[in-house]
Amino acid sequence: MFIRERSHKLKNGTKGYGYSLCQAMRINGNATSFTVLNLGADFAVPKEDWDPLSDQIENHLRKDSVDLSGFSEVTREAFHKISKELAIKDYQIDQLPDKREAVVLAGTVLQNLRSIGGERLAIQVLEELGFPELLLRQGLSERQIQVAMVLVVGR
Repeated sequence: MFIRERSHKLKNGTKGYGYSLCQAMRINGNATSFTVLNLGADFAVPKEDWDPLSDQIENHLRKDSVDLSGFSEVTREAFHKISKELAIKDYQIDQLPDKREAVVLAGTVLQNLRSIGGERLAIQVLEELGFPELLLRQGLSERQIQVAMVLVVGR
């Protein structure tokens, strides 16, 4: 288990952070990680305690001995809060996270197929002709330029 920090842009333009408890696992021979628990934006545990904290949470889930003696009060409180939330979720450390069913391609029927080759070629021609630069000089934003190109290609 490990703790992941993810950044995202807030509406006011500043950068915000969110934290999650994740687990790495090998499924069908492929290494993957998934979020076990969202810890929110107000996760106050110091970064140097993340690995030891996630190790102790894993020990707790495996019903091994847990040692919180070297942790600060904030980290101990986080441990108890996370443990309680995992118990409420009835999280089992060895269960597979993905409960989706596999798609059987042999039984899949394709309908309403569409090609995007022509559209991609048209966008490439517009780019080579300098259409995006022309729109940029006219004061359009990057988003507006993309929309304009899609509208031209769609016609």
